[in-house]
Amino acid sequence: MKYILIVTMLAGLFLMNMNQKITANETNTDSKHSDTELLTDIQKKIYSTFIKGITTNSTKPMTDIGDALNEINKKRNSSIIKYWIAYQRYYLSILYIKMGNRDMSEDTIDEAIDTIESIKNKSSDDYALLSIMTGFSLQFKGMKAMFIASSIKKSAKQAIVIDSTNIRAYYAYGSNDYYTPKQYGGGKEAEAYLLKAISLTSENVQNRYLPSWGEQEAYELLIRLYIRENKQDKAKQYYTIATDKFPENRSISYLANKIKL
Repeated sequence: MKYILIVTMLAGLFLMNMNQKITANETNTDSKHSDTELLTDIQKKIYSTFIKGITTNSTKPMTDIGDALNEINKKRNSSIIKYWIAYQRYYLSILYIKMGNRDMSEDTIDEAIDTIESIKNKSSDDYALLSIMTGFSLQFKGMKAMFIASSIKKSAKQAIVIDSTNIRAYYAYGSNDYYTPKQYGGGKEAEAYLLKAISLTSENVQNRYLPSWGEQEAYELLIRLYIRENKQDKAKQYYTIATDKFPENRSISYLANKIKL
């Protein structure tokens, strides 16, 4: 009788343990599915969330997607997830600036830079994003900016060395030169690097986890460069090309007011 009771208890424990394993496996599967769903087209999701933040004057949509990425990173701790965390922080920092909160903007961009810096074997895209974000952070650094500025160009150069076909690497280099004051040697290389950027393929990336930004940004900055240098014919030429390719890009369309069309 005792033997039957023990066997019955063991069978019950076994079935309970199996049920727990099944439940755990189902939870893991659901979690992985949820992670995959968030990471698919993550670049577009971050940007659309950024736009939503501007229209609603709220940072909550952006912080929510940032929290979700942090949770995924705790489980996977991969370079690509760190990249998107930094990318999300970069746009959140811009959002804080637009809302007039400079302190939070500075804290957030510093977090973004630290996140990219923590990647041991950085890719071309990591260095390109690092260059762009460091450039954005200069506005907060006061006298320290002059000591940080050289690292922006260095990161952009390294991005090109690692992958000479990366549009974002050339955009980062061109952007740095565009924003460097002429008295410090800026404005001499921006045109060449931005033209190189738009000559490369960007938007049609097959892997929907990977970055594809850069082409629209390069067109916008190139047009701005020609406007600044009063090269109206070239500004008009590339504005026409850009608006044909990206008719929904408001930043490019806005430049029509500064071009003699």
